Amino acid sequence: MVPGIKRRTVMKNRFVKIAACILVVSLVLPLAACKKDSKNGTGKGNSGKKIEADTPWFDSKTIKVDQGLDPNRAVDMLNQRMLACDDKKIIVESTGNYKFPNPVDWNSINVYDYTIYLVTVIDRATGELIQSINLLEGFTNHDSIFFVKYSKGKIIAQCSKLTDEMNGIYEYYEKEYDPLTGAVTGTHSYDPYQPDYIHSVVINGYSIDAESVWNAETSEGGYVLHVTSPDGSTNDVDLIENTPALNFLYFLARKDDKTVVIPAKTDNEVFYELNLQTMQITKADPKGYEWLDLSKCSLTLNGSDGFVYTKTSDGILKINFEKKMMEEYFNYSYCGINRNTLENLSINDINGDTVMLSGDDSSRFSYEENTGNGRFSAIELKRASKNPHAGKTILELYAATEYSTGEIGNAILRFNETNGSYYIVVTNRYDTTDYSEMLSATSNDDYFVAELNTNTKLSDKLAIDIMNGDGPDILLNVGSYDQLSNSNYLADLTPFVGSLDSSKYFTNVIDISKKDGKLYNLPICFTIDGIQTSPDNAGASGVGFTAAEYEKFLKGSLNGDDIIKYGQAYYFAKLFNGMSDKFISNGKADFSGPEFADLAKFVKENVSERSIAWGEYAPGYPNNTEAPVVALSTQCFGAGGYLPVLAQYEGASAILGYPSADGRGPLIAPYISVAVSAQAVDVNACGEFVKILLSDDIQSSIAMNNSFVLNREAFRKGSEAAVNYFNGAGYDIYFGGGSQPEHRITFSSKNVDDLEKIILSCSGLNSVDGPISMILIEEMPAYFSGQKDLAAVVKIAQDRAQKVLDERG
Repeated sequence: MVPGIKRRTVMKNRFVKIAACILVVSLVLPLAACKKDSKNGTGKGNSGKKIEADTPWFDSKTIKVDQGLDPNRAVDMLNQRMLACDDKKIIVESTGNYKFPNPVDWNSINVYDYTIYLVTVIDRATGELIQSINLLEGFTNHDSIFFVKYSKGKIIAQCSKLTDEMNGIYEYYEKEYDPLTGAVTGTHSYDPYQPDYIHSVVINGYSIDAESVWNAETSEGGYVLHVTSPDGSTNDVDLIENTPALNFLYFLARKDDKTVVIPAKTDNEVFYELNLQTMQITKADPKGYEWLDLSKCSLTLNGSDGFVYTKTSDGILKINFEKKMMEEYFNYSYCGINRNTLENLSINDINGDTVMLSGDDSSRFSYEENTGNGRFSAIELKRASKNPHAGKTILELYAATEYSTGEIGNAILRFNETNGSYYIVVTNRYDTTDYSEMLSATSNDDYFVAELNTNTKLSDKLAIDIMNGDGPDILLNVGSYDQLSNSNYLADLTPFVGSLDSSKYFTNVIDISKKDGKLYNLPICFTIDGIQTSPDNAGASGVGFTAAEYEKFLKGSLNGDDIIKYGQAYYFAKLFNGMSDKFISNGKADFSGPEFADLAKFVKENVSERSIAWGEYAPGYPNNTEAPVVALSTQCFGAGGYLPVLAQYEGASAILGYPSADGRGPLIAPYISVAVSAQAVDVNACGEFVKILLSDDIQSSIAMNNSFVLNREAFRKGSEAAVNYFNGAGYDIYFGGGSQPEHRITFSSKNVDDLEKIILSCSGLNSVDGPISMILIEEMPAYFSGQKDLAAVVKIAQDRAQKVLDERG
């Protein structure tokens, strides 16, 4: 914000994707499964089709950006963005700071001696440095830069100077730089009230700029179009008056030489047309735009070639108003760049057959590379004359959640580059359904059911398509959809895993993942779900609790405050899922045994009917100071999640199993898993991809991204790196200034040894069968409330569960 100025606040719509190392333990699962694009139901995919010579392929060139930094100084933080590009050069802004001395005297130091504010000009063709401009040269502590832009061939820094500290008076000025020489070509006063445009387009000599505005006095928002005619005259069209309910403007586009199309959103999608000759705006008939799917238009760009493009999770679409269609311009699968990198970058320009992308590639987090700085990439794509993979057969891959990392993208690239017959193409043709139920949840119970419903709908769609031969060949991250763990839907991956050496791999995790002796889902990396606490709190098994042992722990060490925050029915379903092998085997449900009765009795006598609403007082949650927290219900992704909890709750070096009939250890849950359709075009070809995911380098790379992996050597490498990280900068980043424990813990290889023992103690799979869980949630309350005895409830629940299992064959 401009210092000292009270003005209309400019509302900017930002689309942010976060793909970073998870260093905290969540008590409520996030909406991590949400896809970026909305798709409708089932549909035919590309599986089994041949790649044609004219299937669009884009060659790529990664442009290395020399920031012009002092090579003799350590950088503390660095952020970069592309200001502009044309056919000859790219211009990049770099901001941040060099490391300050320790200790630092803030009263005597000039912060600009340590501040980075550079603009780098790079030759687009060669990647060579043309010019590096230090925008802070000559600055004092009273000067500041609040925005830098590139306009009409000049780099422009918008600055302010504090001229009257007592009264807070600023002088605003702009400095113009020649990008080729770095010389200052002019300095002049600057009006900070000038509009900030969110969309711009040029049509037949008319320049149209859209400004998002907010009037704080009237609490009204909207948009203003500023139109400059070819003769230099200007007109403002105020959309606040024309569209009072307007809350989002997607883009501006050329319909013809005299008409601007303005797709927008009120309660519904609306389309406005501005006549450039009369300056009249009218509401268009939406039937004329039925071909335009605005759900795919959150990230749009007006290309240099006059077309509007939109970035989706599949690639880039071209919005063609002449043809009245959204054409696929670029598919991430048809390029030699990791698709995760492409998804993280922004489009800077498109001109015909050439694309320029840039941004920070957050998918590349690694303990090895972590410096606290962004990883800026500038990539140029050019359409090739023919597809180099023409003739290969497509294997379609679908990821049910966005847990997939850059390492998975690398594995796909390796397969495609080395396999002579098959080529993996990623699809996003499934919608994981409406998330309104999750978003409206107000408690863990609500969220539990919402997540079950969402997952069940998606697994139903996948099951239908697989049985019809229209499903994906390879499925990532369906390990929590236990409904699909059936030979009708998924192939047994055991032949592709082979006989693994237990000294090199966590073979117990693979054994846990099997159902009825078959490996339908292979966890490439996994979480540990359980109770992090002191090992002294464990039951007789040493790795978990029986129901009776947990009841003692609950009433004793936990002082009656359960750390498993669910109501009775949901709590029971959670415990049931953790030991479902005791109740369902080889397609048969049996709830009549003492194990089921013990869990039911424990829940009835010790758990509240409903979970506490979010935001209400919950003494067992972290950061509550009224009672000491001795345990935490955790979903631990890696050492980066384990070590901080250990630092917060000293002595909590164990992760124990949830209450069970046999005191079993913690559960594993697939974080990234791979499955192969039983109806795949070529199951063996898909199996080759599975082997790549198990390769040493892929496993090591995932481990360095803070994840538990099957490869034990890779696990130790990643965990040791986490130890080093949290003994250094990571500790301060995690706890922040002033919130560190009084006695700082020093981590060591002993903590890695403890984690390894925890993984070896895992003895169950946290894989949820949605329909079975819903049956329990619906039927068990009759027993918990005393309306029916357990035998009556068991008979109904077991019969219903068996019908579901029988329907699956």
